[in-house]
Amino acid sequence: MALRTYLQHLRPLSWPVVMFHFSVGALLASAFSRPSLWQFVSLACGAAIWGICLNGGTLAFNSAFDRDKGDIGYLDNPPPVPPRLSLVAIVLMLGGAVGAWFLAPLFFICYGICVVLSVLYSCPPIRLKAHAGFDVIINASGYGGLTLLAGWAVFEPRFATKILLLALAFGFLFAGFYPLTQIYQHQHDKACKDKTFTVWVGPRIALIFSLINLLLAMAVFLFTYQYIQGLRLPGIALVAILLAWLSIVLPWMRLFPAYDGKRGMYRALTVWAITDTAIILLFSPLLAL
Repeated sequence: MALRTYLQHLRPLSWPVVMFHFSVGALLASAFSRPSLWQFVSLACGAAIWGICLNGGTLAFNSAFDRDKGDIGYLDNPPPVPPRLSLVAIVLMLGGAVGAWFLAPLFFICYGICVVLSVLYSCPPIRLKAHAGFDVIINASGYGGLTLLAGWAVFEPRFATKILLLALAFGFLFAGFYPLTQIYQHQHDKACKDKTFTVWVGPRIALIFSLINLLLAMAVFLFTYQYIQGLRLPGIALVAILLAWLSIVLPWMRLFPAYDGKRGMYRALTVWAITDTAIILLFSPLLAL
């Protein structure tokens, strides 16, 4: 039973989502360089290290200090925090760092940066998640940009300008996505005196902030498309991505506070997966040119 509780706090439902986003960078790199079978094995190992050791360890480390009693992302009705959960999480993240060392230098660097960000995000006395703005920056850089770059690094020893631009776009995308994950926990964070971004500016302003960043992300995606392809009309995939995000944020803004924030968060997670798929379909053929 205790082992099952530890596993629950690693939030296994999040693993495939993060591993898929990680794989976007690798699949884009594969179109760029035609990797070997061994590199695809490395991709599977890298995705597991990133999704389970880093992401799972990060979420468990965060739970060790938050001690949530209500629903949280990927876990409804979380069980009581077991003893030494923070230690287990750190050991898992450091164990992943050993594996990252053997995969690729740039992958290890991305992994190490994210481990440091994870600790700073959750652990007192710094606990950056309780300081408005830092929570958005860490999630935008870690889940948004660095996860994509880490996937690329499994196949490619250097970062091309194209992937750096896409990482910037995903950074903006996650700056817009992250407040959508906070809104339904607004009252809980406020009661805990965690000054998250949404607590600081209020849910309505957070939704406007999300919309602005999502539009910036689309602008960078479009710029990158034209940078690679030349001045041509954007692929229909970019239009589909924009409409998918607007279909969530605009009704949320119009119906707030009656809009179901938890359901909105999971809808946003679905659109994240759609976005990843669309970016693969749109940019892989261009990078192969």
